[in-house]
Amino acid sequence: MKHLLILLVLCSAVLNGIQAQQKLRSTKLLKDQGIEELFQITPSETGFLALGMKGTEAGNRQLWLIEMDAKMQVTKSSIAHSTSLNHPFKTVRLPSGKTILLAQDESNSASGSVLLAFNKKSDIEWSRTLFQNESVEFCDLTTNLQGELFLLGKQKMKSSLAYDRDYLLLVKMSAQGQIVWQRKLDLGHLEINPRQLILDQDGNLTVSMNLISPVTEDKKIYKKYWSLCQFNESGRLLNQFQIQNFAYYGQANGIILEDGKYYAVLNDVAYFGKSLLLILDQRLNVQDQFEIEGSPVLCSGIMKQGHSIILGSVFSNTVQDYAPGYMKIDLSDMSVTAKSSPSLFKHFFITQISSLPDAQFMLSGIGYAGDEASDIYLMPFTQNGESACQLNAHEIRLKRNTLPGEEMLSVFVKPASLKSSNHLLQMSPAAYDLSDICTAPDDYVIHPDQNINWSQWEQNNKKAFTIEAPLDWLSVSPNPASDKVTVTYSGMSGTDVLQLTVFDGQSKMVHRSIIRNQDIFEVDIRGYAKGIYYFIVYDGRETKTVKVIKE
Repeated sequence: MKHLLILLVLCSAVLNGIQAQQKLRSTKLLKDQGIEELFQITPSETGFLALGMKGTEAGNRQLWLIEMDAKMQVTKSSIAHSTSLNHPFKTVRLPSGKTILLAQDESNSASGSVLLAFNKKSDIEWSRTLFQNESVEFCDLTTNLQGELFLLGKQKMKSSLAYDRDYLLLVKMSAQGQIVWQRKLDLGHLEINPRQLILDQDGNLTVSMNLISPVTEDKKIYKKYWSLCQFNESGRLLNQFQIQNFAYYGQANGIILEDGKYYAVLNDVAYFGKSLLLILDQRLNVQDQFEIEGSPVLCSGIMKQGHSIILGSVFSNTVQDYAPGYMKIDLSDMSVTAKSSPSLFKHFFITQISSLPDAQFMLSGIGYAGDEASDIYLMPFTQNGESACQLNAHEIRLKRNTLPGEEMLSVFVKPASLKSSNHLLQMSPAAYDLSDICTAPDDYVIHPDQNINWSQWEQNNKKAFTIEAPLDWLSVSPNPASDKVTVTYSGMSGTDVLQLTVFDGQSKMVHRSIIRNQDIFEVDIRGYAKGIYYFIVYDGRETKTVKVIKE
């Protein structure tokens, strides 16, 4: 399948005497056979470094690095061999000029997370594998002025209850990738989805995460939270903020620390609906809360530009029409400018919003047009929020409100024994085709009068994001069993890929596979010892666990 990488490129300002003029460049199309997705683009000394992956099969994905100059012309394209790497990808630049890349290793049963160190020429200097077992994954990293690294992740442990027990992981490493200290934090019986790690000037670590807390043991009733927790280096909880029924979606940063304040953007847990802008002080005390009203919008990604906050946004007109854009909020009077591309997609999610020279900014995201493969879009804007294409304007307002507080978390530090080992990785050149295309099609636009506010959109599209799956959408029979079991999936319609993982009673993984286009399939357990096993299926939206007894 051919995936397209569409790059909307904005050149740097051209100086004419003492006055700078902004010249819009045409869109670039970067394409190659087997491009899967592009997840992050970050500034480098010579321009930009883009991170993506090639290959659509689990266990066969290759890390793809694309180097670009300041005008976003591709100067180098390479892929990684010897190891199958997958997102979440994250990068950080050390004071020495090196780039540290975090990725997930899918190459074998002992997979975990991988750290790669690239020098200024993008050659690998060292690489480390971090793993304890299949249940460990790191999602973010940051650095201090000394070049030391701090990593955020989680460990999933099996529980006697109907849901798993997750632990939060914090690790400090040297600039050479050696572990300095590690902390495993117990937040209670919660499903934890850590999102972002921020290091403040006092050396404290602030973690943002989405939490699911079952109310009943059968996991049929549960609460969802967004939580912000601040820890010192010993793992002691210093401050926290928690709010129910809100979450953060997307690969882009959902919270930033600027001028001693945290700025966070959240969305309703129903995924597409109410959005919030939160402003907190450095001790996580809420200073302001704003509800975003007007055109139906999903916010992902936040950055600060002068006295304004810019939010990456996806505006929706109908069930299958999504237009990427931005909201620019003036902090002096809280006025909002909101604009979107005229291009519409069956679905679109934002991967990053970042700054460019001369106070310009760029939005990157992944769009799906019909049943076609995902395309990657990089959308540059001028300082005033203009683009090479004609943008649509949206009516957005901020409503100041106060949301009720929620019960706080109790955190306990547990022993941790995460290991680091050397890792071998090879890079080789990757072909690409670069050509000019038009900026964006202008023949399909969102009409503001069709869905002018969220209430009207919700009325017109009540079941746009409703997936009516039975509570017991996964079954295994016979149970108990002695030779083979049949797994029956009856969850989301349209799902063609399932991930099956089997753990024994000691939380050791004994089986893992990707199931394609099968709602009913068999698993041979004749080689398993007698005892209890946990069959875990992930369908792209939810995870379900079934306890199976081997006789």
